[in-house]
Amino acid sequence: MEQEHLNLIQKVIKHVENAQFEEGLTCFFSNAKWMYKEPNLAKLYHAIKEIPLKYYRYSEQRLILGWLAFASGDNSVLKRLLISEDLNTVQDKTTCAGWYALKSMALFSTDYEKGLSLSKKAINLVDNKADTPMKANIYMSHARQYASLCLFQEAASYFKKAARIFELNECVFLAVSCYTNEALNIHATGNFHEVVRICGYHLRMSSSSRQGHYWELMKLPLGMAYYCLNKTGLSLLNLKSAKKAIDALELPHMHGLVEYYLFNCFMTEKDFEKMGLLVEELERRFGYLEHMMIHLVLLCMKVDYALSLNKEIQREWIDELELKGLEMAKYGHPFAVESLLRAIRMGRGNPLYLDKLKKSYTDNKEKINKEQSQAIAMEFASIYFSKKLIGEGFRYFKEAYKWYQSCGLEIGFFNREIDFLSYIGDIDNRLVKKILKYNKYIISKQNNFNYEHLTTREEEILTEMSRGKTNREIAEVLFISQGTVKWHLANIYKKLNVTHRVEALNKAKEYKIINQ
Repeated sequence: MEQEHLNLIQKVIKHVENAQFEEGLTCFFSNAKWMYKEPNLAKLYHAIKEIPLKYYRYSEQRLILGWLAFASGDNSVLKRLLISEDLNTVQDKTTCAGWYALKSMALFSTDYEKGLSLSKKAINLVDNKADTPMKANIYMSHARQYASLCLFQEAASYFKKAARIFELNECVFLAVSCYTNEALNIHATGNFHEVVRICGYHLRMSSSSRQGHYWELMKLPLGMAYYCLNKTGLSLLNLKSAKKAIDALELPHMHGLVEYYLFNCFMTEKDFEKMGLLVEELERRFGYLEHMMIHLVLLCMKVDYALSLNKEIQREWIDELELKGLEMAKYGHPFAVESLLRAIRMGRGNPLYLDKLKKSYTDNKEKINKEQSQAIAMEFASIYFSKKLIGEGFRYFKEAYKWYQSCGLEIGFFNREIDFLSYIGDIDNRLVKKILKYNKYIISKQNNFNYEHLTTREEEILTEMSRGKTNREIAEVLFISQGTVKWHLANIYKKLNVTHRVEALNKAKEYKIINQ
């Protein structure tokens, strides 16, 4: 919090402590715009929450109190304000629109359709009005309603509109918040390269800004995008910076998502120690909250951590994920579906629940982001391949592949283990070669080696070797020298991590590089 804001708050608190409520409110509202510039809304709310409601003589004052109560999680005050305010008596259209927007946010996790209807009313009242911070706040609320209904493009558009108005009014923190949410919603559409472009632009343009620490928040969607592009090192670098900024700015509502992607990066890198520390930290700091998203993410992380260590999972974790997870999947948050499938695949979940998870995925797969759609489809594929239901497994695998092709990301296909490549090779050997060629993280559980793409000539040499030919005979067939054959063999051994011909042939056959 900036010093001038701290000084003003201290004055307000002193007035309130002395029961000088009118003076406190006058001081607080002496410059309304400053409230939109302060990221720590809970401190603002704390300064005025003890002032009795009867002293708030103007609808706009009560509206701002309502927004602060909402942001601080004081639902009892918020409810009293929403019930008591008669919008028929509100003359100013922007203030009236602000009330509709606040009502829409109060319905945020209970009635999404009604919430969107109310926010549309608010938009209609302010569209032609001046670009004030309140108008931007209304646009931001409307964007959140679209996001809650998985209408990500529409949400991104309104977050961008809100951000520009906030920026024009020098409300930097809220502008950054909206630009960050714009990028998060674009991320949900699967356009990860666009997320990198947007975040990179804002971070470059703000590098010398006095409020540069606010812009670090944009490293959250940037880190998420890098994760989906299989650039785990860059992902970790940006996610850690984003988490540091979130902690410094005391923004509890931004926790959960950043930890989830950090956890996935650690899981990709098999860094079990850091996975465990992250679970402990999230539970210690936020385990007591009833915030649905953080609670659900924490449960998923607990389950996945236990699975990674091959430990037993507490039954209540699975029960709660089954109860709450499928409901959240309807609104574009399928974290629980992925974790429940992983538990079933590893023999720790409830296989009887598979059909419900399948229905949830089928009903909601167009809503959820591409990266999670892919991960869920891969879990289904692995389960069905393990049951020797090859056709069904391959169908889900192709669906997972399709998600990334639709994002233009065929090269960065998957960033975790695939333990069923041999099944896919029996159906489509060329596809296996393409996957192995481009994806450095795919490691076979059976053979435990990183396959580096062989050239066409190297594959030809392996094929001739499999026919029992010597180096001299291979050279004659391929019209090359014996020295060239030996040079290619050295490359083959290095790429397959082997030391002799028989071992090379065995690995090549296992991975369908050559036919049996």
